[in-house]
Amino acid sequence: METLFIAPEECGQLSEMHNGDGFDIRYDQMEAGDFQGECLYRGSMQMVFCREQYSRGLCIHGTVPYGMVTAVMSTKRKGSSWLNGDELSQDCLGVLTPGDEGAYRVPGGYGFTNFIISQERLERAVRALFQLPLSEILKHTATLRLSGAAMTLLRESTGEIFTPTSPEAILRAEVWDRKCEGSVLQALCVALAGHKAEAERRTVRNHWRIARLVRNYVEENLGGELDMETLCRVAGLSARALELAFQEVYGVSPLVFVRQRRLSAARHALVAARGESSAVKTVAVQVGFTHLTRFTDAYQNMFGETPAATVKRR
Repeated sequence: METLFIAPEECGQLSEMHNGDGFDIRYDQMEAGDFQGECLYRGSMQMVFCREQYSRGLCIHGTVPYGMVTAVMSTKRKGSSWLNGDELSQDCLGVLTPGDEGAYRVPGGYGFTNFIISQERLERAVRALFQLPLSEILKHTATLRLSGAAMTLLRESTGEIFTPTSPEAILRAEVWDRKCEGSVLQALCVALAGHKAEAERRTVRNHWRIARLVRNYVEENLGGELDMETLCRVAGLSARALELAFQEVYGVSPLVFVRQRRLSAARHALVAARGESSAVKTVAVQVGFTHLTRFTDAYQNMFGETPAATVKRR
């Protein structure tokens, strides 16, 4: 397996790094303060593993490429994250099916592991182990609540990918990598086949559908009018219902989400425009700030430096 370690200082770096090969992913900083993080990647043609941790809360929006399955789980024993508004506690595995869109929200300092597996490879493993098609046990993107034994098996098998404990890992790296991939596949198949069946949470699914609809509108109209009346009209809901949906999925109100999204877009644009002193006013207007002083104050509160300082920094 190839190994890559990075320590990003901007969310924008993560978005740029992850996009490509069918992925469409954006990392948005959802919590004020200086951003720091660590990403460790190990991967092959069939499977890619990533262990990530960031100093600030994030929302990671993404679309899974067709032909690939993505799974995510915590690497910590305490705390929770949220996938499409559904809580991912310590006994949960979030799984996104090919072509599906997801929003993964994590608090600052929270560690998580995600892995991407070829659908064809996972299909073969499921059929070999259970004589069932993959579609029989994984119908759509879901939060799976696993037994303690299944969760332990999955944590141990993925842990060996990043921190091998066997001398074989050093002496015969290629053989060990294949063995680890096989162990993860088996653990994932066991988790998929044996997860605790629950009634579908219609409310959570509806909240995710509503939040995604409004978020897409916000994304396409960052420089336009995005007051609560407009957002309610887009969603076809009352202010209270829309507030509940956004709190469930993103952990913030709709208007706070708009503000954070505008600031994240401004950050990305200003980092790209470093050295262009005239960029600040242009970017502020592009993302919907009509008052430059208010933009500067909000930006500094979020990122710990003024927009002008970002542009000047090399």
